[in-house]
Amino acid sequence: MLSELIELINTEPQFSATPYFYGKRGLFFCKKDDIMKRYRRINMASSKEYVDYILEQLSGLEEISCRSMMGEYIVYYREKIAAYICDERFLVKPTAAAKALLPSAPSEPPYEGAKEMLLVEDVDDKELLQRLFKRMYDELPAPRHKGKKGERQ
Repeated sequence: MLSELIELINTEPQFSATPYFYGKRGLFFCKKDDIMKRYRRINMASSKEYVDYILEQLSGLEEISCRSMMGEYIVYYREKIAAYICDERFLVKPTAAAKALLPSAPSEPPYEGAKEMLLVEDVDDKELLQRLFKRMYDELPAPRHKGKKGERQ
């Protein structure tokens, strides 16, 4: 479907000058170069199976939890945000410990406009993931708790 859309935009003059396309969730204004990026964001939400697999890999750790946030997931370790699961990718906070354990891991933002995180490419190595989270913990920022009337402290 995406390839047909791109072909249509490239071949039809009335579409090639039009700065939008129609996706599953509505009308999007963009340049032709942005079509692939936007299409991926619309159609590549993380599956429940992938999230469950990541949580199973981390099951040897105490106090692992996961919360759905706008179609993607935040992974907490002992109440601190440690990772994101976005677009079927497992991304961890770029702490010094994470960089030492994953020296060749590429940096990617979990979503457009976010700070870059480290992409964990080998999610099948259960021991590595658990060691990574244990070493990262002390470097993770403390959780911010809401005060009165929803204000963060």
